[in-house]
Order: sequence, then C-alpha cells, then structure tokens
Amino acid sequence: MAGTQTSGNGRRQLFRSPASLGVLGIRDFRWFVASAAFSDLGISLRVVVTGWVVLELTDSAAWVGLVIGITALPTILFSLFGGVIADRVSRKRILITGRIALAGLGFLAGLLISTGAVEAWHLLAISIGIGLTAAFSRPAGGSWIPTLVPREKLISANGLVGAAHNTGEIIGPGLGGWLIGTAGSDTVFFIVAGVYVASFLTLGFVRDPGATKRVVRKAVLTEIKEGLKYAAGSQVILGILIINTSGIFATALIAMMPVYARDVLDVGASGLGVMGAVLGAGFLVGSIIITLIGDVPRKTLVVWLGAAMWDFSVAGFAFSSYFPLSLFLLFITGVGGSIYFVTAFSLLQSATPDEMRGRVMSIFGITMDMVPLGAMLGGFLAVTVNNWFPLILGAAIAEPITVIYF
Repeated sequence: MAGTQTSGNGRRQLFRSPASLGVLGIRDFRWFVASAAFSDLGISLRVVVTGWVVLELTDSAAWVGLVIGITALPTILFSLFGGVIADRVSRKRILITGRIALAGLGFLAGLLISTGAVEAWHLLAISIGIGLTAAFSRPAGGSWIPTLVPREKLISANGLVGAAHNTGEIIGPGLGGWLIGTAGSDTVFFIVAGVYVASFLTLGFVRDPGATKRVVRKAVLTEIKEGLKYAAGSQVILGILIINTSGIFATALIAMMPVYARDVLDVGASGLGVMGAVLGAGFLVGSIIITLIGDVPRKTLVVWLGAAMWDFSVAGFAFSSYFPLSLFLLFITGVGGSIYFVTAFSLLQSATPDEMRGRVMSIFGITMDMVPLGAMLGGFLAVTVNNWFPLILGAAIAEPITVIYF
C-alpha cells in the first residue's frame, strides 16, 4: 500500500520516515518555500487588518464581506488569461512582478490610514487590485512547483508549501491583532509591504528551469478553450473542480470571524488574532500530517475526509458562544482544510502535463475564489438573517456535494 511502510517486525506504519522531507534537499525548492512563507505571512496580516479596519469604518458585516470577497471578481475574470501567460512565459518573472505589486498596494493602504484619508471604498479598490494580481500569480505558482521537484516528491512538496503558508497563518493573525491594538492599523499595512518585498527578493534566488518557454502562434482564446476542454475531459480534474466550486457555500467562516470575535464571543481584536492563529495552527498540523503520510492509494477518500472535517467543524462553530470550544473547532477546521487542499492540489498537478498546467491551475484558481465569494455571501446573509445561518448553510450544501461525487 502506497503511503505506508513495513517495519522490521512486519507491522505496517502509516507515516513515512523523515526521508519524506527530503524534498527540502532541493535548493531551488527551499528558496521557493521561503518566498511562499513571506508571501503568506503578508496575506494573513492583510486579511486580519483589512477586516478590522472595514468593521471600524462601517460597523457592517456586509461591508467586511464585500471588501474581503471582492478580490474574487478580478481573479475570476482574468485568471484564464493568467493561465495562458503562465504556459507561455517565465513563471518566476510573473511571481516577482506580482509580489512587487502587492508590496505597493500594502504601502498605499498604510499611507491612507496614517494620513486619516482612508475610506471603505479605498480598501475595496485595493482589494480589487490584489485580486487582479492573484489572477496572474496563482496559476504561475501552482504550475511551477512540479518543475522544481521530482514527480514522486510532489505531494510532500505541496505539503511543505502548505506548511509554509500555515506558518504565516499562525504568526500573522496574532501579530496583526497585537499590532492593531498597540501600533495601529497603518503600521500593520506597512509591515505587509515589507514582507512582500522580502518575498520577491527571496524568490530571486530560485533558478527557473522553465525560463525559456515554448513559441506560441495560437490566439489566447484558442488556448483558453483548449485548457477548458482538457479539464472537462478528465474525471479527476473535473471532480476536484466541482467540489471546489461548492466552496462558495462552505467558506463564509472567513468573513464571519471578525463578527464572532466582537459580537458573539466578545474577545475583541486580540481575540480575533488568536482565532486566526488557531485556525492557521490547524492548517499547519494538517499539512504536516499529509506530508508525513506521503502518497496514498485512495487520494479521493482523503479529499473527502478533509472536506468533512471542515464542514462539520464550521457547523459546530456557528452555535458556539464559548471561546475555548470555538478555538478547538477552528483548529479541527484548519486540519481538515489543509488535508483536503494539499491532496486535491497534488492530484490536479499530477493529472496535468506541464504545457497545459498553467491553464488548468487557472481554472482551479477560479474555483478557489469561492472562498472570498463565500465571505461576501456570508456577510450579506448575516445581515439579512443572522450570524450562524451562512455557516450552517455552507455545511449543509457543500458536504452532500462532496459525498455525491465520491
């Protein structure tokens, strides 16, 4: 059975030896992971401070959801074009350009707040710019990893990238919540800008094995159609895309966390930071688990298990008014989400040839944008119905879709 080992006494072991971490011995991949860690710390800090500033400016959960969720719209509109670009030109160049743009947007937000000129629509516009950047950066990043590591190390590589992301999720919310209370929101945004500078400088050390891309004589729309046709013709790829699309109903949790921190759990900005850190810790533990397990024969079953952990934990969180219980449920949510994502992402990469991978990753990115759209939907449903309704609705719809697929 793949993903297990047999010890000297014949017993089967679930976890692989530390050799499963040997992917860190690949120089370029190490620098890629370091860059990803900086970038994800910036994302985590930005989400926390953006949600808090918008809530203070508007006192509206709907506005919080709108500003966080609006990033999905430009990504959805331009991601397919970003996938074509990722299949044509240097993916490293795309990522560096994107990190520079994110640094500039973070500095702009900090400047607006420090001068007292910030309004909610400013952060809305900045979120749109962030979404546009993601439309080109995400397909490049997702399609670049399989060129940096051997195929047999892909799931471990994705697990480690996930661990780097989750480390940022742990540090970012706690640091962000503390800085909001002690140094101000503008300081947090300036730090975000600095973190993105560190990210693109670190990325510069990665040698790009795909720097010389193929000569293309086809129209962009023709290549987009080819990518869509390829994804629709693969049972594995299509199934993952369908499950991801259901995420619009399962990810309202992201927008509702500031509301629960202030209005339900009464823990304020520092409590919000702790909640985000615990969710990030769950993601980190999930990434470590799937990295150590390595390859498994029934990856679709692992995908289902991770999705179930997320859905049922979110449903429990919806009704919790006890802070320690809410933290425990957030931790389980993170573990399940990480197990789901790493396994599904590895399946998708393995099923796609390199010359098509950017376009398939762009389609996958569109489905991942159900997360901010879910945040937007959650904010509006919280205003029109109540706080727990969008969380229960998400679990009630997303989980049956996952079960039906398997």
